Order: sequence, then structure tokens, then C-alpha cells
Amino acid sequence: MSLRVTSNGPARIVALARPEKRNALSSEVVRGLLEEAERAASDESVRALVVVGDGPVFAAGGDLAEFEGIVDAPDGAAQVLAMGERLRLLEQLPIPVFAAVGGDVFGGGCELLLLLDVVIAEAHATFAFRHARMGLSPAWGGAVRLVERVGPMEATRLLTTGASFGAEHAARVGFVSELVPRGDALDRALALAEEVAKNDRDAVAAQKRAIGEARAALRGDAEAREAAVFRSLWGGPAHRRAMESFARGRSLRGAPPPG
Repeated sequence: MSLRVTSNGPARIVALARPEKRNALSSEVVRGLLEEAERAASDESVRALVVVGDGPVFAAGGDLAEFEGIVDAPDGAAQVLAMGERLRLLEQLPIPVFAAVGGDVFGGGCELLLLLDVVIAEAHATFAFRHARMGLSPAWGGAVRLVERVGPMEATRLLTTGASFGAEHAARVGFVSELVPRGDALDRALALAEEVAKNDRDAVAAQKRAIGEARAALRGDAEAREAAVFRSLWGGPAHRRAMESFARGRSLRGAPPPG
């Protein structure tokens, strides 16, 4: 099972439950996550969705083993971009979506965080946009949303270096909403869900809708432009070298590197 779903008061909790794959985001995981999100949104008793990750890694980005199989497919880039299109539905839910980050986050996992409304990170968590090291650029709206969240200069530094940064830095630049001690992220997210539940459900949905409309107006066609950059890199020399390195590493270690 790639997901584990539980409820706690007004919150529906969806855990990424592939610790042996470092919670890599496969097409199956994305599909299941969105199905659970839609169920939560249609349940009047649910006032917030909380996403967590099992194990020491919250999410290790896209599933490189799956992506390896579509490098040469004519629609390979389109398949990856389609995953991002589906994930964008998280941003459009009528209920807020919180991330309770108790582990490290890499690549596409960071893009997932950018699609969520509030990110609560434990002090030991680390983050890294590994895209450049894979010979790629963000595919799931990550560049657009990272500029929105941290500004163009910090976004440039994070994307072009691919370097890891800690939770304290993430909070200082606004990549995460709140910093909490180890083990406290889920409890804090549940407390926020209780605060949301004090308000009318339709009124909360209206706030989400208003924010979404404002962001869409500011973005214009930025996401389409970002997707075009990704397509230009998919299957190129740097991407192929990175995937070959991944395949060699997998054969030697028996496990994928962070995505």
C-alpha cells in the first residue's frame, strides 16, 4: 500500500507510505493522493487535509525508476507534466491542505510542498531542489511557485545549486510556514485544522477560491512557459547522463537516490 489514510477530529490525514522507496511520487501515488483528497473535500465532516510521510524522508521526488522507463517514450515529458497537472488539483481544493514535514524532502517532493497551503516543518528536516543535478528543470509548477514563495533571487540560488538547506533557512526565506521541534509537526497541523473548523466551511472555501483567483491572475501563462523549458530538457544529454548514473547506482546499492 502506497498511502495510509486516517482521521483525527476535523482532519483527514494522508500518509505517503513507501519508506522503502523514500516515498517517491509515482503515478500510482499521485493518483491515490488525489483520490483521497477529493474524498476528503466531498466529506462535510472534513475541514482540512494533512499530508505526512512515513520514515526519515517525507518525499524523495518523482519515482526515478518509473521515469527511467519513459525517457525514450515520445510522450515521456508529457507523462511527467501530466502528473503535475493532476497534483495542481490539491491547490484547488475547497479545504486547506497542510503538510506536516517530519523528514527530508527532495526534488519533486519540494514541488509538492509548493502546491500545499501551509507547510509545517520539524527542525531537523532538510530540503533540496535536485532538478539541475538530474539535467532537468521543475515540471510541476515548482519554478513559478518557488518564485512566488521565496522571491526570484532565492529561487535562483536554490534551483541552480541544487544544494540542501535546513528547516531554519526554509522558514527564514518563507519556503515553509512554521518551524516546530522534532515530532511536533503533525500535532501542530491538527491544531490548525481545529482552528479552521471554527469557521463556516463555505466561507473557508471562499477564501481558498479568492486566493486561487489572485494567484492565477498574477501567473498568467507562466506555468505553460515553465513546462516548455522542461520539455526542452527531457531526454537531452544531461538528463540521459543523470539517468545512466541513477541506473548504475541502483545496481550497486539496490536503492534509488533522492529524486
